[in-house]
Amino acid sequence: MIITVQGAAEIQNGIYYQYDSESNPLGQGGMGIVYEGRCFRVDNPNEYVPVAIKKITNTTPDLIERAMREASIQIDHPNLLRMWGFIPNMEPDPYTNTYKTQYYIVMDRLIGVDLYSLIHGVTIDKSGYNVEYAQKLYSLFIDNRFEFVKIVMTSVLNAISELHKAGYIHRDIDPSNVMVTNEEQIKLIDFGISKTFSSLNDNGHKLTKTGAIIGKADYAAPEIVIGDIMHHNVTTDIYALGIMLFQLYSGELPFSGTDPEIMQAQLNEPLPLKNIDNPSIRAVIEKATQKKQSARYQSVEDMKADFENCTNAKKRKQLTDTFAPKTDPEQESKTDDMPGINQSPTSASENAPVTGYVTETDGGEASGVPITSPSGPKVWVWVLISGLGLVIGGLFALLLI
Repeated sequence: MIITVQGAAEIQNGIYYQYDSESNPLGQGGMGIVYEGRCFRVDNPNEYVPVAIKKITNTTPDLIERAMREASIQIDHPNLLRMWGFIPNMEPDPYTNTYKTQYYIVMDRLIGVDLYSLIHGVTIDKSGYNVEYAQKLYSLFIDNRFEFVKIVMTSVLNAISELHKAGYIHRDIDPSNVMVTNEEQIKLIDFGISKTFSSLNDNGHKLTKTGAIIGKADYAAPEIVIGDIMHHNVTTDIYALGIMLFQLYSGELPFSGTDPEIMQAQLNEPLPLKNIDNPSIRAVIEKATQKKQSARYQSVEDMKADFENCTNAKKRKQLTDTFAPKTDPEQESKTDDMPGINQSPTSASENAPVTGYVTETDGGEASGVPITSPSGPKVWVWVLISGLGLVIGGLFALLLI
């Protein structure tokens, strides 16, 4: 059955959408069902633009507000999913023989696979289309992890930077919300729990319910774990970016277990940074995932600059020397400025002298081997001198006899 979707804004702009309600959905979630649709112009109904149409099936007030918020983030950027609008549509109700309001979100139609599926070897989209760019990236993931991480994270960092410039934080960054398309683009999707900076500082809810979490525990910053909405800001997204960088480079998440166990780890446990064998990448992850918000990067642009320096040999050494761990790469600062977070000793002072690291080998990779400089003569010299002294002393004793 063909459904026509057209709200007041669409009437004013001379367009309308259509989808087949009996077709196989592109996807389905807690909010609704996504169908493949088409956008037509009233004055030229023979041509159309492919779109994705999400039918809102769960019409609770909270989810309607979330749908409206998601559809309002209409930013034209190559690394962001473009939203077209939120549409209340009058449709006949077969059960009551009257009309009812059905809500929709319209967005770009993407052909591709999400990043989570890709790193698990899936390169075919849900309609059976073979996504060649996804195949290429998966080959890099297997054979050249550094290059894979550079391509993917650059796109994601660009997307989040643009979102922050527009006044939003995402709050749900993870590989399942990143799409790799057949047009060789990497796009951030799903703005359902995004918030404007101003809305986080209003007089509404300042804390989430006990035990509730926004987004996913695997990527949740400490301020999300404790439900402190007033402290959600750009550094909240930066923490999730650091976790995702760890995952893409190492092939695994830093913490495992049940959601409550992972949430406790996000609050109190250092990341196992020894699993990151590249000191410059490790330095970026370490700074991005500090428990204390003020110790993280304060903008995505700063994180992006350090990440880009990872690909430059000279700058990579400077970055490593700046942020290299002093003793144990797993040491991190614990949060001490947020309520409800267990306290523990912090790592070495940021003002402590930095130990030198060998950061270049013939292959261009950083080895992370500490440099040590002897402060006196070589040990073998002292051994030789001591040995000669014993020999001379023995000869002298024989002469006396």
